[in-house]
Amino acid sequence: IDFCCHGEVTLEKACADLVCSLSSGGAEHQMIELTHLLQEKGYKITLATFADIDDHYQMPDKVKRIRIGQGKSGLLKILDIFLFFISVKTDCIISFGQRENLLILVPLLLRPKIKVIAGERNLTYGKPTFIEWLLMKILYRRANFIVSNSYAQANYIKNTVPHYADKVVTITNYTDLSLYKCNAYTLHDILRIGIFSRYNSQKNCKRFVEAVRLIKEKDKRPFIIEWYGNQYLKDKTSNRDFLSMQELVYHYGLEDVLLLKDHIKDVCSVMEGLDAVCLPSLFEGFSNAISEAICCARPMLVSDVSDNGLMVKDGINGYLFNPLDIDNIASAFIKFFALKEKDCRQMSINSRKIAEELFDAETFVNKYVDLLDR
Repeated sequence: IDFCCHGEVTLEKACADLVCSLSSGGAEHQMIELTHLLQEKGYKITLATFADIDDHYQMPDKVKRIRIGQGKSGLLKILDIFLFFISVKTDCIISFGQRENLLILVPLLLRPKIKVIAGERNLTYGKPTFIEWLLMKILYRRANFIVSNSYAQANYIKNTVPHYADKVVTITNYTDLSLYKCNAYTLHDILRIGIFSRYNSQKNCKRFVEAVRLIKEKDKRPFIIEWYGNQYLKDKTSNRDFLSMQELVYHYGLEDVLLLKDHIKDVCSVMEGLDAVCLPSLFEGFSNAISEAICCARPMLVSDVSDNGLMVKDGINGYLFNPLDIDNIASAFIKFFALKEKDCRQMSINSRKIAEELFDAETFVNKYVDLLDR
């Protein structure tokens, strides 16, 4: 089971973060960032995980670590989670993700004095799930605040359940500008494009392969696209979405231009050697991949969905495209390929400028502190 539940505030400004693991992922990354910043505000942090998975992110110093239901699975692990929230001494709990919100809100129905900040980490796309229906109809009544990391999802919740409007808050993701930065931009003779994203249907893998085939047919500019993602699932079995995408790449003979790699920890060092960063997703919450890339001053090629347009301005620091239109995806790449080096360098400068305007640590953490203190 995937869990990403973060945060309880106990007495004397103490907080506990609860997350399934510290494996790679946007929610886990934001949890680590939030933990660091709350520590700096004087909160004592406990971090609890309950999936038997190796860490990808390093836990901050002086954080107490708890592993719930270690070695257990299925109903036994869920029971341990239920018992944890029934007994934990806390003033407030922050959770990330709809399934995670479900798992904490059910036991917390029995503990009405605990404040709950329920985090929405994605954009609803297509038909809502049963879990979402249950949250919207019943369980979000128990939440004190519903925090979306994108304006698009916040608007969706307000339109779906208007009587929740007063408790819906948008807090977009934070990216540390001092950690994500690169040296001066240089355009390469063989263009190198990077993608940092999971291999799954949300990330539009199949259409993107089709688009790359079209780019190769239409434009003779030499290029390489490197996709860094999860070749294996959290239980260390092979990712079927990755294998399907790999098969399609071989089928079209694109293995010389579309390289499928495993996820990496040091994203910034790879971005420094890229000419642009792409994200072809069908839907997003607030993308960490994009925020990190603009901090690293990379030109962008991304789908025009959710809040992507807040970070990528078409023709200014990259190009937006319709992720459902293969021709439109290819067209965005071909427009970028036609740019001169000075134009690409200006896009690089513009990306960093947009990042500096968007990402401020004090603003980010104070929004959570405000909710914790209300």
